[in-house]
Amino acid sequence: MKKYSFLLLTVIGPLITAVYAYDTWLYTFNCPEACTDVLVLPPINGNITFASYCYVNGSDSDPFTWLAQVNESGQINWEHTLDIPPRGLVPVSGGGCILLRSVSATSVLTKYNSYGNTVWSINLPQKTDLLYVTPEGDLILSLEDQIQKRDGNGNIIWTTPVPSQMSEIRAFGNSDFQSGSFAIAGTSMYGDFQMGIADESGTVPWTSSFHDPYWNYQDTQGVFADAAGNCYGCATYSIPMPPMDTRSWVQRANNGGSLIWSMEYDCVGGICPAPDGRIAVTGTNDDEKLYFCFLNQNTGAEIYQILHDIPEAVLRPKGILPCSEGGYLIGGAASYDVFLARVDSLGLINGAGIPEQESSLPEITVSANPVSTSAVISVSVPEAGNMNITVFDIFGRKVGTLTDQMVTEGNHSLQWGLTDSDGSPLPNGFYTIRAVTAGGAATFRMVVLR
Repeated sequence: MKKYSFLLLTVIGPLITAVYAYDTWLYTFNCPEACTDVLVLPPINGNITFASYCYVNGSDSDPFTWLAQVNESGQINWEHTLDIPPRGLVPVSGGGCILLRSVSATSVLTKYNSYGNTVWSINLPQKTDLLYVTPEGDLILSLEDQIQKRDGNGNIIWTTPVPSQMSEIRAFGNSDFQSGSFAIAGTSMYGDFQMGIADESGTVPWTSSFHDPYWNYQDTQGVFADAAGNCYGCATYSIPMPPMDTRSWVQRANNGGSLIWSMEYDCVGGICPAPDGRIAVTGTNDDEKLYFCFLNQNTGAEIYQILHDIPEAVLRPKGILPCSEGGYLIGGAASYDVFLARVDSLGLINGAGIPEQESSLPEITVSANPVSTSAVISVSVPEAGNMNITVFDIFGRKVGTLTDQMVTEGNHSLQWGLTDSDGSPLPNGFYTIRAVTAGGAATFRMVVLR
């Protein structure tokens, strides 16, 4: 295990405690063999369980599962190396989990308690690709041509055919639309990306449809539905020839299947709902840095973005989950190892994005912290170009833009009266100052205390 340290803004301790009751961090874990995919559960009682898809000697043969539970100090509580690769991992009450492993016609569904001991295990008669748990604790599985619901002990409740609109199901997700419903995404026989909402019997009355005529559908990075029946999902497409470049589309469809918006993004690794009508998105950009951003649910427009990087590996997220205490958990592959990152509600780690070694980035300082009436913000700009300074509140909402103009290399300062874009005084709280220059972006966490 390796922990990475990021720039840390020091402010008054009780103020941080009042805002965040959790630590933020980024760890990497050495896999028994090469890791290509990771399934992660949100923290339960301070512990995080994950299952990584591993290959022997990095080849595409003999895939297996590395199942482990770690605490938030990065120590492994327990671990299992299991034959057959993972296809699904869901939490159960009390801190345990249910793991689905499947390859070809061999599938195994196993429940573990919080200590990693097997509670029960069931062999399934056919390949099973997905596993989802409902708020009531029931299991939803995707078989080759069926959707199946089982109770928390693995007993079958119902089995229904895959929706006629879909030839293959690629993702299940949470739905706030109706009791017992769940979001579903997959592909048609023509490679169209489709998403919809299944009711408690597994019936899917409608699906949206999206097709990129120039790229081939590759995978789905998540789907969920809101209380109004709108669906949000992400599909990744690839060029069907070398160099096999990929791009992702994050989309919204209304209750009925009409596509409302579709936004193209660099290689998305996961999406999830966020407070205040936003979508949290993570992925790897063209510079091979991990990004975290918010999209507006109504328009798909990007509200905010932060980057993370470590020198030894490329971080490729495979999922993002909201945490009950606040913030998000991101899990994925770090080259051929596993990484886990606990970020705050703005996607920051210890109040920062890019680590210290990124010397080409601007540096931000503030005259005092906390501040009460005004603040002098100074930015050291490594190279000439445009400089944009924007302020966000603790929820990632834009408070205002302080400057957006061409500047020379060197130090630049401005005085800010702690007001929003309408000129209204800011309330007490935590704010993030983000400076974007030709050399990149940097952030600074500031406290307003009047």
